[in-house]
Amino acid sequence: MCAKWVKDKENKALTLLKQLEKSRVYDDTGNLKGWSLIESHDYFAAIESYLEFNKEIPAYEYSSLIRSAIGEVSKTTKPLDCKSVLGVITRKENDYIEGDEFEYILVTSISCMYSEIFKKMPNIPPGFKFSKSVPKKFDRDKFKSKWHQLEFGREYDYTIVQIKVTARGVHEGALKALDKLDLLRGYWNFCLNYQKVTLFSRPFSTPINMVTRGPFHTLHDKSGKAASELYWYDDNYTQNLHGAGKLTEIQPAVQKYRRLLSKHPYVGGSSEIRGERVD
Repeated sequence: MCAKWVKDKENKALTLLKQLEKSRVYDDTGNLKGWSLIESHDYFAAIESYLEFNKEIPAYEYSSLIRSAIGEVSKTTKPLDCKSVLGVITRKENDYIEGDEFEYILVTSISCMYSEIFKKMPNIPPGFKFSKSVPKKFDRDKFKSKWHQLEFGREYDYTIVQIKVTARGVHEGALKALDKLDLLRGYWNFCLNYQKVTLFSRPFSTPINMVTRGPFHTLHDKSGKAASELYWYDDNYTQNLHGAGKLTEIQPAVQKYRRLLSKHPYVGGSSEIRGERVD
């Protein structure tokens, strides 16, 4: 299935496209600079809600597809209308789906002190590696000054996690890796929280989950070089250091829930759930 307009929304999309067409701004050489409308960001968001994309396109690509398609049409003599924009979006969808995949490694951390138990722990999906510190091959120096400006703290004694994925770009790579990490943390925290009796007596500023993500995440190629100038961070990060000992106690339960979830008929969730086979 290729992109299409949601039923009864095409006229609304056309109205917004015509408003954008009138507000185009060009530089002295005739190149498109942007749009003069203050509300242009809202217009793009509304147009996104009027479209149904190919199911193979991840949701985080929708916005860039729409903006690049509208921008491309705006640089031509074609009218900025639903047909021309949809044609470009469909082509860009196909380019994305047929694009090459690359190997990436996300470097992040979890709120457990490092222990040798991570080397022997069962029920760890392929692609994960744990360490006490960031291996020297990973180039993170360029990001450190920016992290200090965010004032979200630092990784303290958190366990460093490397997550290997294949993806068609840096955004997909980072989000696929974080998805894999969140699935693993979900198993762990569900089993840990199940043992707790007084979950609701904790201070509001203290996370309920024992295993939370560290504040910063960077994406690298397999040589360790930064794959992008971008980095990712959690703006609601709270320091949450714990020992890792309890993780060994819950592994039988983790194995049970991984097996149950891998057999569940639900297919709309994490790709890691759909692709995970548990014997």
